[in-house]
Amino acid sequence: MGHYQMADGKTLVIGTAAQEVLTVDEDTLSVAQHPFGAVGNSFFTLFFPNVVVMANGKVLVIGQEEGIDSSDILEAGQYLYEWDPNANAFTQLGPPAQNQTAGIFEVDSLARSGDHKWAVFAADRFYLYSSDSDSLTTVPLTTVNPPQDEFGVRGYAINADGTKIAVASATQVTFLDRSLTAIATTPIPGAFQTSRTAVQFSPDGRKLFLQYSFPVSIEEIDATTYSALGYVSGSAPDDNLERLLTIDAKGQAYVGIDGGLRLVDLTQRAVAATANGDMPSPNCPVLNVTLPLNTPKQVQLFDPITGVSVYVAGQPAPLLNGGAAINIPASSIAGPADVECIDISGNTTVGLNVVSYGVDPVGFSANLLPPAGNPGAYLFGFGFSASQGETPSVTLGGQPALKVISLGNAGLGTLQADGIQVPNGAPGESADIVVSSSIGSGTLASAATYYPSFSILPASGLLQLLYDNHRNLLYALKATEVDVLNPKIMQWQSPLVFPSAAMGAYNTMALTPDGSKLVVAGLAGSAPQLIVLDPSNVSAPSVLTYSGNSSVSGSIAITKFNTVVMPGNPGLVLDLQRRPSLSCPTSAGKS
Repeated sequence: MGHYQMADGKTLVIGTAAQEVLTVDEDTLSVAQHPFGAVGNSFFTLFFPNVVVMANGKVLVIGQEEGIDSSDILEAGQYLYEWDPNANAFTQLGPPAQNQTAGIFEVDSLARSGDHKWAVFAADRFYLYSSDSDSLTTVPLTTVNPPQDEFGVRGYAINADGTKIAVASATQVTFLDRSLTAIATTPIPGAFQTSRTAVQFSPDGRKLFLQYSFPVSIEEIDATTYSALGYVSGSAPDDNLERLLTIDAKGQAYVGIDGGLRLVDLTQRAVAATANGDMPSPNCPVLNVTLPLNTPKQVQLFDPITGVSVYVAGQPAPLLNGGAAINIPASSIAGPADVECIDISGNTTVGLNVVSYGVDPVGFSANLLPPAGNPGAYLFGFGFSASQGETPSVTLGGQPALKVISLGNAGLGTLQADGIQVPNGAPGESADIVVSSSIGSGTLASAATYYPSFSILPASGLLQLLYDNHRNLLYALKATEVDVLNPKIMQWQSPLVFPSAAMGAYNTMALTPDGSKLVVAGLAGSAPQLIVLDPSNVSAPSVLTYSGNSSVSGSIAITKFNTVVMPGNPGLVLDLQRRPSLSCPTSAGKS
C-alpha cells in the first residue's frame, strides 16, 4: 500500500485495499477513515491502494479493480481521483465520462516530481498535473511515444523540479519538457515491459534508470546527452514481483525483491547490452549446503562456473578444478549466508540464504501454549538436518517434543521446517526451544509461554465464541441460542434465545463496535437470514431474511457505522441504524 506524508509534516496518508483512504496523525497515532465508493470499467467496486500527495495538499488516488489483471499486473488500474482532505471530497480526473471508451481510460501508475508540484500519468492520452493550478495538461500518446505509439507507453518518470519528463515504450525513451514538447528520443535494448518494471531519474536528474525484470537489470541513460550508457545487473535467483523502489544520493538502488530489499550499486561502470539486446547477469553456482560451524567444505558443481569471483558470507569461496568445484569457507556465525558472484565488469548475482552454518532456530508458530493438551506447532530455522531423512531432536522448556516430523526445505534458500507435538509444561513458564542435529545445536530463547492454569467448563454444540469487552462476557453461539458466560465468576448466565421466526441454520455472529447489538447470521433454506439481538435484553430480537438471490458464505463483519457486511455473490449489507432490511449494495460484481 502506498503512503505519503502531508505538507504539515505530521500526517500520513495511506492507501488501502478497501473503499477508503486513511490518515494517521504521527503525534497522537490517531487514525481517521475517509470512505469513498466508485465502480470501474468492469462494474467491479474500486479500491484505493496507491496515493500521491501533492504540494497543494490534495491527494491523487488510483482506483483499482481487485484481482483483475491489467497492464501493471495483478490489480487493474482504472480511473484517477483527486481527494481534497479539507473538503473530504473525491473528484474524478480525466476526460468526461461520456467521452470515455470502456477499457481505454486506465491509469496504472503515477510519477511525481521531487518538489511535489507535478505528476504525470498515461491513460487515453498523456497527462501532466500541476498542483499550483490544480489542472491537467494533455497531449496524444503519439507525442510521448512517437511516431505511432507503437507497443504503447510502458513507464514514465519526472525529475525533481518537473522540468523534464521521460516516457518509456518497448524500444525507446522519449524525453519531454514541461510543455510536453518532445526533446529527444533514445533507443533502449531489449523489450521494456510494463509489469514488474520501473522508470526513475537520479536525485540530481542527470541520469535516467530503467529497471528491467527477469532478471533484474538497470539500464542507464544520460539525461543531458540522451545517450544509452549500458546496464548494471541486480540479479537474484527466483526473483519475482521485483520493483525498483528508490535511488539515494549515493547511487544505491533499492529494489524490492523476494520479500526483501536488493541493493544495487549504480556507481559501478555500466556494461553495454549484447547485440540482440540481452542483459546477461553473472552465473552463480547453485548451492543448498548446510555446514557445521567452523567447518569448510568442497562441493562439486553440476555445471562448471568461470569468469566470476564467488563470495559466501562476504568471504572468498575459490573455484577449483576449472570451475567444476567450489571451496565453501568456514564460519563461526550460526545462520544463513548469501552467495555473491561478481564478474569482471562488476555486475553481481546474489543467491539468498543458499548456505547455512550451524543450527539456528528462528521462528515458532505459537507463542502461547496450553500447559496440557499437547497441540501441534511448526518450527522454522537453519541446520535442522544435513541430509534428507534426518530428523533432529527438539526440546521445549527442557522437555522433549512428543513427536518431531522433518518437513524439509521451506523455501528461502536453506530455511527448513519441522512439525512438532508440544510437551506439557508448567503454567506461566517461558520456554526455550533447543534443536540438535548432526550439524550441532541451537536455541530459540523464550520461544513460547505456557499460559496460567485454566478451568474447564462443560459445554457442547458450540459453533463460535465471541468476547464482549463492554460487559466482560463471553458469547457462545449454538443452534437455537447464544449462551452467555461470565468469565469472572465462571458461571453461565441466561442465554439469548432466538425468536420463533428464526428457522435457519446459523454459523457466525458479530458484535457491533458500540456493543449495542449482537448479530447472528446463517441460511433459512437457501435464503440469507440475520438475527439481531440486544445483549442487554432491553429490546426484542428481530429476524431479517433476504428475498433476492445471493450465495453467501463465511463470517460476517460490522463496521463502526453499525453496518453488517455479509460476504457473498453478491455481498449483502444491513444498516442497523437506518434501514431495517438486508440489501445488495451493487447490482453486479463483488462487494
